[in-house]
Amino acid sequence: MSELIAYIDGHRIGVVEQTRGGQLTFRYDDDYSPASTPLSIAMPIVTGAVYKHRVVAPFLQGLLPDNNETLEAIARNHHTSARNPFALLRHVGEDTAGALQLLPSEEPSRDAERQVGDIEYLSDGEFEELIDGIVTEAGAWQRRRDDIRWSLAGAQPKVALYRDEESGRWGLPRDATPTTYILKPAGLDSRHEVNEFLTMRAARYLGLNVADHEIMRTERGRHVFVSRRYDRVIGDDGRFHRIHQEDFAQALSVDPVRKYQADGGPGVAEFARVLLSLSPSVVRDATERLFQGLVYSVASVNTDAHAKNYSLVHPGRRTQLAPLYDLGSNILYSGAQPVESAVNIGGERRMNRIGMAEFVKCARLLRIDAAAAEATVDRIRGGVAAAFATALRDVRADDSGRAHAITIANRIAAMATERGWGDAVD
Repeated sequence: MSELIAYIDGHRIGVVEQTRGGQLTFRYDDDYSPASTPLSIAMPIVTGAVYKHRVVAPFLQGLLPDNNETLEAIARNHHTSARNPFALLRHVGEDTAGALQLLPSEEPSRDAERQVGDIEYLSDGEFEELIDGIVTEAGAWQRRRDDIRWSLAGAQPKVALYRDEESGRWGLPRDATPTTYILKPAGLDSRHEVNEFLTMRAARYLGLNVADHEIMRTERGRHVFVSRRYDRVIGDDGRFHRIHQEDFAQALSVDPVRKYQADGGPGVAEFARVLLSLSPSVVRDATERLFQGLVYSVASVNTDAHAKNYSLVHPGRRTQLAPLYDLGSNILYSGAQPVESAVNIGGERRMNRIGMAEFVKCARLLRIDAAAAEATVDRIRGGVAAAFATALRDVRADDSGRAHAITIANRIAAMATERGWGDAVD
């Protein structure tokens, strides 16, 4: 039997065990208070309860990159199997999404230390090497730096770093200081970072709650989408603290390979079941914000609004819906076949068939009345073209990706006009 100790923001909460046959279990420590933050809402804090493989395995897998090449690279670096999340997290579980650390029993949590501010800042050359290496060779940076022990979920190559806000320098924490930003470099022939920036910024102009974001350009000319970690906050003590989080796939014990509803994954009904189980004081805000996200995914032709791209944050026992993240429009890649939503909306997945009736039916699952649902749909669909046009102003005129951004904004405006959502934007 092998074990990993689970910590949340430096506080020990329980033990993950793996048998020789590969079966996983999790149990909370007896002295872990039921009033504390749970590992997952799928694993409530119950003294003596042992959670089995069916629940634990999807949760652990959800902490790892959703990219086979990256998983294989991590496995090679640490001489283990890419198909064993427990073994992988033994090596890269020190800094995951949210506040969770998974560490060997002999290794203490650095998050429990009081020392902060010991940052190994990267030189310009080291930063450029890191960014280029993420794109050109999965796992290359971690192979050269075996002290890098973070894991980020998702399909795109990315890195987690700390940024000094005064100097703008990037660095690697050497103590209890957490990473504060996630950086996603674009390939030299890719414009996804501009797409994500534009789609995220348009959502913000529509009043949706999205993660803070920006685009930067390295000295070598590579564009990087930069997202401030919403699971990191500065406490009253002046220190950064981690806020625990989990995505909907983890909350529903669904393997990441089934994140799309078409692949057997969860849909709005399952999302609703999670949100409606929360504290009454947060349910209305959570369901309304999820509905806004679903409407925007259709209005912006975002085909990746699946179970791993909606998350919950757990500041203590008060679970909330996390800000939106990983937004991108697929409007330039829609061909003769209908573009499909990642989840059914009112029983329909083809985006060009999703109308007001489908949205109202979807809202009913979230216990949002028809009038409120219609108002939200009208506001988002009617304003999406103007929001993209406004977001376009935030893409620098000398940015090589601006032409791509203009094309996206123009196509969104044309679609909105064609479907009668609002006036075209010049």
